[in-house]
Parts: sequence; C-alpha cells; structure tokens
Amino acid sequence: MVKLANKVMVLLIIVFFSVKTSGNDLKSYEIKIQQGQFQNALQEIIPLAESGDAYAQYTLGVMHANGDGIEQSYENAFGWYYKSALQGLSMAQNIVGEMYLIGQGTTKNTRKAVAFYLKAANQGFAPAQLNLGCMYKDGIGLDQDYQKAIEWYQKAAEQNEPGAQHNLGMMYYQGAGVKQDFLESYVWFELAFQNGLHRSIEMITKTKRFLNLNQLKIAKARTLDWDKNRSAKK
Repeated sequence: MVKLANKVMVLLIIVFFSVKTSGNDLKSYEIKIQQGQFQNALQEIIPLAESGDAYAQYTLGVMHANGDGIEQSYENAFGWYYKSALQGLSMAQNIVGEMYLIGQGTTKNTRKAVAFYLKAANQGFAPAQLNLGCMYKDGIGLDQDYQKAIEWYQKAAEQNEPGAQHNLGMMYYQGAGVKQDFLESYVWFELAFQNGLHRSIEMITKTKRFLNLNQLKIAKARTLDWDKNRSAKK
C-alpha cells in the first residue's frame, strides 16, 4: 500500500468572502458592488439585512469581512453570516462553519463547525460537503471515519468540486477507507485537474506509474464519459 504524508490531503478551507458578480439574476446592490460603488450598495443592503433578508445578511457579512465600504471586522462579518445561516442559507452556513473551525471572528469550536457544515452539506452545497469530508477524514470535531469522508467527498465530487475530486483520488490512492485502486484514483485526479486544481498534476504523474497502457486508456475514456454526461445534464 502506498503511504503518503498526512500533509498531502489537507483540510480545504474555502472561505467565500465574495458575492456573485456575474449572471442575469444579479440584484441591484450586487451590480453596485461589482462596480465598486460600495456606499451605494450598503444603502440598499443594510435595510434589507436588518429586515431579515438572508442573502442581504450574507452579503453584508462579506462586505464586513473584506472592508468594502465599511470598517473591516470579522466579528461583525460573523454576526451577519450567523443570522443568515440560521435562516438556512447554505453559503452562510458553510462560512460560519469555517469561522468556527479557525476561530475567526468568534471563539474556535470544531463541533459547531461540523454542525454548520452538516446543515449546508445536507442542502447539497458542494464546498460544505468537501469540508465535512475533510473533518471526517482528519477526525476534527467528530470521530475519524474514512467511510463517511468518502461519502461526502463523493457527493461533492459528483458536483464537479475539484477539491473533493482530488481528495477522493487520494483516498483511493492510499487505500484509506476503500480498496486501493490506482485507476480510480487517476480518474479523480484527472477530473480535479481539468476543473482547475493544478496541484493534482503531481498525483496524476505519480499514479500513472502504477497503470499499464490499457488501464490508462480506460481511465481516459472514463474522464471523457464524465464530461459528456455532465454536458448532457445541463
């Protein structure tokens, strides 16, 4: 069985200190944020956030975290994220989990981090599924469970989350919680790389050494089929 240092599979903290800035469904204040008109945006956002609009609360949290037109404060950011998270916004739940994990803007609490990751993951939010998989893999805030880690990585990987695809590849490469399978690991590393995780190229190179030409052909065909199936579902 191939052994790798623990640092190869790291906990991927994906902090979304941003708001969506493209698409046809942008809110008027998002357009102002995109244009750098932060004060004008805040004039719209603050009343909405104070009246209980979950997405406005999330956005106000982002602006506090970044110091966009307002005093930079992780404490204030956490407060608005938390309000939004309690209303069920998965993006906010994921960030609240991340801030509890590292103690940013609030007291570090890994169990609460897990609880908020789980809320978002159960809604199908891929970054939270990835983070929850990492928590299970490393036994942070809960008992270590490779099987659970694989389950959550798989859910996120199927949504084309590259970090989850890479980590799933690592589980198969190491034989952690699953039978060691270099062909399977190669497929996931390749997909992660195609989805923009460039560090996966190192593992693609390493894994390729364990595959013969026929296995490589099969792996390449599987990645192509993945892309075709994804395109067909759109």
